[in-house]
Amino acid sequence: MKIAITGGSGFIGKNLIAQLAKVVGNEIIVFDRHFDAVLSTYDNVEQRLMDFDISYGFDFHLQQVDVLYHLVTTSTPATARSLVTEITNNVLPSTLMFEAAVRQGVKKIIFLSSGGAVYGGDTAEHHSETDILLPLSTYGEQKLMIERSLAFTTQNTDTDYAIIRLSNPYGPGQNPKGALGLVTKLVYQALTHAPITIYGDGENIRDFIYIDDAIQGILDIVANGADNQIYNLGTGQGASVNEILERVTSEVGVTAVNYVSARQTDVRVSVLDISKFKQITSLTGFVSLSDGIQKTKDFFQESGEIS
Repeated sequence: MKIAITGGSGFIGKNLIAQLAKVVGNEIIVFDRHFDAVLSTYDNVEQRLMDFDISYGFDFHLQQVDVLYHLVTTSTPATARSLVTEITNNVLPSTLMFEAAVRQGVKKIIFLSSGGAVYGGDTAEHHSETDILLPLSTYGEQKLMIERSLAFTTQNTDTDYAIIRLSNPYGPGQNPKGALGLVTKLVYQALTHAPITIYGDGENIRDFIYIDDAIQGILDIVANGADNQIYNLGTGQGASVNEILERVTSEVGVTAVNYVSARQTDVRVSVLDISKFKQITSLTGFVSLSDGIQKTKDFFQESGEIS
């Protein structure tokens, strides 16, 4: 099977490729802005440089591709500001890529959306795939627009799709200095005795999922899920920022904590209803937060990233 992955050198991409590359017969093409040393160690992975914009030759690069994973994004919830910029940099190139995929006969497109950003400020205990969508940020709005673009572009064609609304993944391989990944960042900051900044009162609730579970969930949705469907992917369990901080302090160590003003784009409660996902997954349980924090701590200490 020939598989194309945009954003393959990122946190989720590299962990996904680690599993896909094990399958005999898989040929993987990775599109990203830079070459990655880890990905170059796989015999069945080819890396191609890509500036994700409207000038990219999507038709050429998607020839004979069977499955397309669309993981790349040029922004984060904290950095996205202008909706025009989000449309230009993310929505429009994604739509052009989807159209090219249909023309080239790609059998299935998997889009990794955001389970935290698209549902918005609704304080419902659990968000289901059928909830009304009212994003609070331009990041969430562009994710929603790409979802709709994918569904529209592939209707009445031979190309199927899966939209995966992922919660908050964390764990080994995530950049602790990046804009995403609260759990990973807190573990790293505690290990390095760096001050921790918490936005708001720390009572915002999120659904955190360990990276190994997230990757298995993605693979299960692609293999077992119904075509042309949206799936939430998380643990279905919420934890506040303060709870995470308390667990990190207990498992890793104490460091200075600074509480600052909340951000307008921060959703108060974001926990996913995973009833639909449970019907098709091979997972019988999830890595607990305590175990996930310990695994992340061990990774940093064993990888030499902590001096």
